[in-house]
Amino acid sequence: MKKISNVNGTKKNWGKYVAIALALLVSLGIIGYFLVEKTSFFSIKTVDVSGNEKLKKDRVLLYSGIAIGDSIMELDEEEIVLNLKSEPYIESVKIEKKYPDRIVLEIVEKKDVLVVDGDKKIYLDGEGTVLSVSDSLKSYYVPVVEGLKLKKPVVSSIVEYSNNIEKEEFKDFLAGVGKLGLFSEISIVKINEKNELEIHFGSKKVALLGEFKDIEYKLNYLEEITKDLNKKGKVFEKIDFTRGNRVIVEEKLVKEGD
Repeated sequence: MKKISNVNGTKKNWGKYVAIALALLVSLGIIGYFLVEKTSFFSIKTVDVSGNEKLKKDRVLLYSGIAIGDSIMELDEEEIVLNLKSEPYIESVKIEKKYPDRIVLEIVEKKDVLVVDGDKKIYLDGEGTVLSVSDSLKSYYVPVVEGLKLKKPVVSSIVEYSNNIEKEEFKDFLAGVGKLGLFSEISIVKINEKNELEIHFGSKKVALLGEFKDIEYKLNYLEEITKDLNKKGKVFEKIDFTRGNRVIVEEKLVKEGD
C-alpha cells in the first residue's frame, strides 16, 4: 500500500501557528501601547540631580524642561542637553534613564575664576565668559579683580574690556590662575593703569607679575617657586617679575601660627 503524505494538513497547521503568532504580536503591541501611552507605568515620578554645587536643583529642573508625569519613553535627550547648557553655569550634562519612572541628571558646573568688582559684580570663568552679573558678591569664595575696565557685560558672552591687554594673554591668565595651587589663598588681583598685574595672597604675600606678556610662564614659575619653598619649610613674601630678566624672591621661614 502507498503511504499518503499529509502535506495539506501540515501546511494548515503552520498557517494556524503563524496566525496565532501574529495575533500574539498584535496583542503585545496593543498592551505595550497602552502601557506607554495610556497608563502611568512609564510616567516620570523622580528626577535626581548630581554635581550641582552652585545651582539649586529647582533651577536645573527648570532649565531641563522635564516635568513630573512626562513619559520616560518619549524623552528627547538631545533637547534636554541643549536646554540645560543654555544655563551659563552648566558645562556638560549626562542623562541616565532608570526605568520605568526615574531620571538622573549628572551635571558639571563651570568654575568662577574671578569676579570683577564694581557697581555690578561680574563673574568670569577660565575662558573669559561672563557667567553672571549680580548686585552683590555671592556667598562662596571667588577672588576679586580690580582695574579691569569692562564694556557692557553680556551673560554667556566673552568679556569685553578697554584695557590694552591682548585677548589671548588675558585668556591665558584666566586659565592659569584658576589652576594655581594657591588659588584659594588669592584675596585680590590688581591691574594698574599701566596694565601691570599684581596678585595678593591674603595680607602677607604678593606676586608682582608685571605686564600680561608671557603670563603663562610666570604663573607656572610662581607655582614651582611655591612648591620648592614649601619643601624647605618656607613661604614667599614677595615675588617680583618686573626686574627685567631677574625674578626677585623675598622669602621667610614658616613659623607656628603663620
